[in-house]
Amino acid sequence: MQRFNFLIAFFIYFFISSGFWVSAQIESDLDYDAIAAPPEEKIIQEWAVPVGTYDNFNTFKSKIANEAIKYTVRQRREFWGYSYQLLIEGTKKRENKAYAYSDGEAIYLNARNFRAGNYFVRIESYGKYHFFRSWVQRSGFNIGLGVGVGVGPMGVGNGNNGALQGLVLNTENGEIIILTPKKMKILLSSQPELLKAYSGEKNRRQLDIIESYIVALNNATANR
Repeated sequence: MQRFNFLIAFFIYFFISSGFWVSAQIESDLDYDAIAAPPEEKIIQEWAVPVGTYDNFNTFKSKIANEAIKYTVRQRREFWGYSYQLLIEGTKKRENKAYAYSDGEAIYLNARNFRAGNYFVRIESYGKYHFFRSWVQRSGFNIGLGVGVGVGPMGVGNGNNGALQGLVLNTENGEIIILTPKKMKILLSSQPELLKAYSGEKNRRQLDIIESYIVALNNATANR
């Protein structure tokens, strides 16, 4: 009986430690050596914001940038994709508090906005719903930021620790949404043809598929 209890305790410790290790890897302050590569899709002019940092969503929406300090964007390859850091130009001092940053070619959103980690993510598609990807710990799935309630992992997962997620920033109200199938159907409900097509997708959890429907939704919304 004692041996059985020992084995149970060992396995519990192992899984908890694994979770902390993944979290530590995401949160770690390792060097971001590479200058960020140019984005595949540059900011659409309609959604461009002045170069600089933004303190919160309201200043971001109003395009009121802090332009006094110059930054260099550096990237690091994570097991789930790329994360980014802002370094004060000519130094290794990091900017961690800004809500967002624009370098004129891309917009970077602080992952602290959705409690994912101490880094920035880069917006990949622009429109009413700015699309991006990030690893989100399972503990972040239930946060009250419009990111869904009690959802399970999708995309590239790592056990019970979290998953690579597709997310959007609603540029009208600042809501950040994890794009679960349920949330996608809610977003697409205003476009019956898109909703029908998405509902019929066999691979509707794949992030490239999800992004394609967000792009279509943004286009449909812009053309109204």
